[in-house]
Amino acid sequence: MKNRFTILTIALLALFGTATAQTAEKPAKRKVYMSYILHGNMNYDRYVRTTLWRDFPVIYDNLLTFMDEHPDFKGQVQFSGQTLGSLQQAAPHVLDHAMRIRKRGQLNFTGTFYSEPVNVNMDGETNYRCALLGTRMVEDYIKDFTDGFYLQERAYHPQLPWILNKSSVSWTPVITNDDSWRPFRLTGADGSSSICVPITQRRPLEKVVVAPANSLIVIEEDYEIPQKFSRTYAQVAEFNATNQEVEVEWITVKEYIARFGIADEKYIDHSAKASDLAHGTYSRWTADPLDIIVQDYTNKAMADFRVANIVDAVLRYLKGWRTDKEISESDLTTICDPLAWNIERADLYPTVEPKYLAREGKVTTLSRAEHLLLWAVNSDSKGWYPLYEKRSERITSLKNSSALSHSIINEAMDKIAEKVNLKGYDKYFMALSMEQSGAKSITLTTDRPYTIFDYASGKALNSRCTRTTEGYSIEFEADMPEYGYAIFGAKRIEKASIKEWKEGNAISLGDISVTASEEKVIINDGGRTTELSLAPFQIKALAEMKDGRGDGEWRPAKQYGATRTKVCGAELVVERQIDWLVHMQQHFTIEDGRVLCDISFTAPHPTVIRRLGGKARSFDPQGLDLIINTGKPCKTVFDIPFGMSEYTKSGVGHFCMLSMCALEGNNGGVVVTPCTGEQGFSVDADKGEMTLYLGASTVSGPIRDVKITFVTPVNVKQEPAWYLEPFHGTYNHSIVFDSYNGTWQKSNAFEQVRKVVAPIYIRECVPGAKVAKSNAMAPRMSLIESSAENVEITSAEVKDGKLSVRFNERTGTKSAVKLSTPKGGVEFEIQPFGIVNKSL
Repeated sequence: MKNRFTILTIALLALFGTATAQTAEKPAKRKVYMSYILHGNMNYDRYVRTTLWRDFPVIYDNLLTFMDEHPDFKGQVQFSGQTLGSLQQAAPHVLDHAMRIRKRGQLNFTGTFYSEPVNVNMDGETNYRCALLGTRMVEDYIKDFTDGFYLQERAYHPQLPWILNKSSVSWTPVITNDDSWRPFRLTGADGSSSICVPITQRRPLEKVVVAPANSLIVIEEDYEIPQKFSRTYAQVAEFNATNQEVEVEWITVKEYIARFGIADEKYIDHSAKASDLAHGTYSRWTADPLDIIVQDYTNKAMADFRVANIVDAVLRYLKGWRTDKEISESDLTTICDPLAWNIERADLYPTVEPKYLAREGKVTTLSRAEHLLLWAVNSDSKGWYPLYEKRSERITSLKNSSALSHSIINEAMDKIAEKVNLKGYDKYFMALSMEQSGAKSITLTTDRPYTIFDYASGKALNSRCTRTTEGYSIEFEADMPEYGYAIFGAKRIEKASIKEWKEGNAISLGDISVTASEEKVIINDGGRTTELSLAPFQIKALAEMKDGRGDGEWRPAKQYGATRTKVCGAELVVERQIDWLVHMQQHFTIEDGRVLCDISFTAPHPTVIRRLGGKARSFDPQGLDLIINTGKPCKTVFDIPFGMSEYTKSGVGHFCMLSMCALEGNNGGVVVTPCTGEQGFSVDADKGEMTLYLGASTVSGPIRDVKITFVTPVNVKQEPAWYLEPFHGTYNHSIVFDSYNGTWQKSNAFEQVRKVVAPIYIRECVPGAKVAKSNAMAPRMSLIESSAENVEITSAEVKDGKLSVRFNERTGTKSAVKLSTPKGGVEFEIQPFGIVNKSL
């Protein structure tokens, strides 16, 4: 009996031991954390205002209710400043609902832009102002700091850490294109740092399976597609119920960082929205003729506001003049856009200017110009199925912003002219430039023929006066002072010269020649060759009638007839009928050591265009492509807000420049500058070949109440109301080609081109009463001088009687800078790509 008990005891102990061992061997589940960002797109440009105010608040509130029902579902919400303003008027209960969820720790508000820009379509100053305004509006509403900063379409650039720091936000989500499992310290081009939270684009549960313990997976989608969030939540719940190795826990980013901290430091180059490409950044927003036209107005409005801001501050500091007056004193009648009757627009949000953009407590001309600019940089109407009417509203806002800026610039020029003693000429003109000193090409339109003189020296300038249907056009080149003005005298001549065109296919001036063949144009600059050609494309002739029916068939384009060329001095015109329905004219001019190219396309009938081999959709974002071939392996350099980006990988990369880019080989390169709007491009680094996207037809929504159907409260179907938007009429591109030797930094290649393409402001001066010599201003003067050509002034303002100036280093070079004005100066050191503020 005893032996039996002993045997049974041993057996039970053995069994218990085995069970204990098995229990001990079973590992605990690996925990992975997940968070989301709701991207609230209330000002989505596919919809009229009626739809936005009626349906979008319902979508948002339904998803917030879903969060109430699932309290473990944690994350962040982004409402742009525009969207916040819409909700405050249309549905404040939605914001109240979100705030209740925030109060219990389930939801945080991110920082945000005022509009919804893809931030590479703005210069650095506009980028910063747009981020600052949007974030301040959200913080005022929640009465607290925001948590993180949402980037529209995750379009990151390496100067954003500086912008985020100045906007007082904590982190930003970025697609890093690698396995980054935790937030990390993000270093910007100028040395600033922020925190990067890596974004997972697709199939997050697949990433969960391979993620190390305590990793963070962040997902984001548009708020107006709530099923993507509710579906993901259900998938995670099912995963947790069935997976034996990994458990997912929802968390806010703020809570995760507080619990686990951040990883090591990293630098990310200009790459964010590259989900279906090997590398580079592909932007769909620079696709069609209308996109490029809108961006052209954007560029002009940004440049005009910058100059108005600087010249007003400098003259206030130097002379005590106030050119920026209260908006109530402005006599400018702005444009009213009748197409915008049911579209969200800036004037419907009148509290923004007095609360956030006032200057010394007053709404001024610059306040209004800034509001219209920051409103209209909204890029959702830049290629993503926008309403034509929304594009029109954006253009109107940008035109009005430019007009307000011009009123300040004109006032400044008039005040200066009043202090200059003018005599000895038939007419007087002032030119103003807020750039580094250098030669500028200037064109005047007059009612009579004149020849031009430099007023300060009395020297006759090399000018050409020709008669046009609008009067007389006078072209001349002049050396402009740095950040200053110059006055020119004009004397009457008997008659204008006549342009005599003759047959020919080549022009030359100095070391540069341009030669046209049947299908190509070759630029030779000191032995460096650049070959230009148009890529093959497909065409659908929507109005080409056959037996009373539209064509409606895609077909390869076919040139009709031979290429025609003509020359006049250093000008070459190349004309080709690239298809029966599309005419192309290229106008090349050699000027100041560069080649200027104007390309126009004219379609006599509504026509849809796309590249050969495009995606099987009704549009292709590349369309007409200009092939620029250097024939030598290269790296790509292009500008971004507040800096430059280099891309050195081999193969094909896809990019979106701010205004210019370069193909650089072993000993120099060529800068390519599209002057009529930011455009997408690709580069084959092995071939040394760039493809510049000149435009294609896209699609547009209707100006009507698009139907939205609620299948369930969190499953929304939106009417697929896309319409072919035919390419019809004429649109134009202006491109500058400039070769350089050595590296782009040492040759300062980009800044040399910038001086040429930057706007110059012209105004006729009327002689007034003689000014006392002690009080007179010189006919030529620099208002500010900088010792470093690679440093740009981006903004200026007067604070407590001092001039505060913001500078940006543009070549990645540490530099000593001496800034001087007639009242004094300051010396300082600026880091590579540095952005600094200095007071005088």
